[in-house]
Amino acid sequence: MLAVAKISLEETWEYVRDNYTRSVFRAGGLPIILPMPSADADVLEEYVVGVDGLLFTGGSINNAP
Repeated sequence: MLAVAKISLEETWEYVRDNYTRSVFRAGGLPIILPMPSADADVLEEYVVGVDGLLFTGGSINNAP
């Protein structure tokens, strides 16, 4: 699960549970955690241009893809 925690007005953390990264590595992949500084389509496109696949982690709220 990717989580975002607001620590203070100046600091926000983004983190993912290690079972996701370990599972990707065990399957032969290289886990890379991508921060989400923007929902801008150009920024997102630059992220995905260099990867072969994406793992979207879930949470307690289901979001439409």
